[in-house]
This record gives sequence, structure tokens and C-alpha cells, in this order.
Amino acid sequence: MPSTALYVPLLLCLLGLDPAGSQPLPGSSSFLSPPARVIGLSAAAGDRIAVSFPSENAVRVLDGAGQVLKEFSGLPRPLGLGVGNGRIYVGLGGHGAVRVFDLQGSPKGWLGNGRQDFSRPTDIAVSPVDGRIYVLDAGRAEIRAFDPHTLKEVGRVGDGVLRQPAGLAVRADGGLLVGDLILGSVEAFDGAGLPSGSFTAFGSQPGQTVRPTGISIDPLGRVYVVDAFLDQVQVYSPTGALLAVRGEFGSGDGLMRNPLAVWVSPKDGRVWVTDSGDFEVEIFPMVP
Repeated sequence: MPSTALYVPLLLCLLGLDPAGSQPLPGSSSFLSPPARVIGLSAAAGDRIAVSFPSENAVRVLDGAGQVLKEFSGLPRPLGLGVGNGRIYVGLGGHGAVRVFDLQGSPKGWLGNGRQDFSRPTDIAVSPVDGRIYVLDAGRAEIRAFDPHTLKEVGRVGDGVLRQPAGLAVRADGGLLVGDLILGSVEAFDGAGLPSGSFTAFGSQPGQTVRPTGISIDPLGRVYVVDAFLDQVQVYSPTGALLAVRGEFGSGDGLMRNPLAVWVSPKDGRVWVTDSGDFEVEIFPMVP
């Protein structure tokens, strides 16, 4: 079992307590293995962005220019990353678990029953309404909800509706948006976890999705959907109208091959996307 000491420096960097930095590289940051999930936590020193690299058992912390501040190895296949409730949640595929930390870097337990309670916890989102933690377990094709105080399971979302959930985000009203790889659409659920219709429809035409693997929501309520088949990020209004598209297939700045996850900075609106095919994190400018 990796020691707690491996986790604590990661959290301190996320909080902006590491002043190290380097010269910015516009457009993208390249790595030696595919990046998986990306999250951000704004800090006094500027945005800090965490990216998981499961095949390297590592998490890297980037600065606002996309440069690596720190790298932490020895983590058992870090997958999903989530922030909320004054906590940081890390899905560990090697342990089949989600580890919980406070903002000072101290371990605060595990979600649910600890180790082996999950198969592949690949995405994590926290409700801004009641603090519920939603964990997407890709290995079991399910989404489970956990109480922020007891850390125990309090419900499930999408049973009987979702087939293969791949990415999720929580809206300001507590409703969920979930991408499904078999349905090829983004499905909506209300704050009680009840289905409320499809946010996107399956297809390759503008405003449709094929493989929606990641979702993020900006402060204006606009929805950013990563489509790994179309190799793009689609930007929607809160009601589902297509506003913009970023990226296309290829290698290089602004081009992607099999993008997986997205995070939008609340500070400057830049769009961060993990590009697993090119081993890069792409950075797009704010969508007007």
C-alpha cells in the first residue's frame, strides 16, 4: 500500500502551496503516456490543474500555463479526480476505492466500504447544492451517490436508464448530466436522481454526440462535452443549444485523438482537455 506521504504533497500543490513553475507552452502540454481525468482548484497563486496518468501510477500538477509543477508516482492507478466540500477525492483503480483528503492534505477516510468497493472509479463530481459525491464506476456501469458527512452510499443514479456511463457533471441546481457510450448521448437527471430527458441525441451531426466521455460546466451554466469519437469539445447552452465546437482530429495544438475529459477554468474560461491519443493536455481559449 502506498504511504500517506505520497498523497499529501499532491494535495498541497493543488492548493497552490508549491511556488515552482516554468515557462509556458502555448496550446498543449505533452507527456509520455495517456492522460485520463483533469480537474482544477483555483488558488491564490493561480490555477492548479491535476491530471491523472493511470498507466504510470502518477498524478501531475500543472500550473495555469500547462507546465508541470510536480509529479507524484506510486499511486495505484489514479483514475477519477473530484473536488468539493473542502475535500479532494481520488479514485484509485489499483485499490478499487476512492480516497478522501481534507484541504490540509490529511486523509479523511474512504468512500463507502473502502478498498475493493469499486471496480474502476473513473469520474467523480460533487453537488454544489448538498455536497453529495457522485462516483462513476466504469467497471460496473453505475453511478453511486455518497453522503459528504458519513461517506456512506445514499443512492444510485441511472439504474435502468444508463447502459455504459462514461462522464458526469453536476449542475448548479443539483441535477446531473451523464455521458453514455452505448446510448451515445448525454442524459439528464434532476436533483433527486430521476431521469429528465436526453441533453444530446446520438449522431455525428452538429449538436449530436457519439462517445461523450467527459463533461464540465462553466459558471454561466454552459455545458462542455468531450466526444472521443468526433475528437472535439462541444459547447452547449444550459438548455442544450449548440454554441460552439473546439478541436478536430489530428496531432498538434488544437487537434486531438481520443480526448477523454474536460475542465473549464472559472477564472479565465480556458478549456482544458485530456487528449489520450496524443498524450497531451490541450488548452483552448475561453468560449465567448
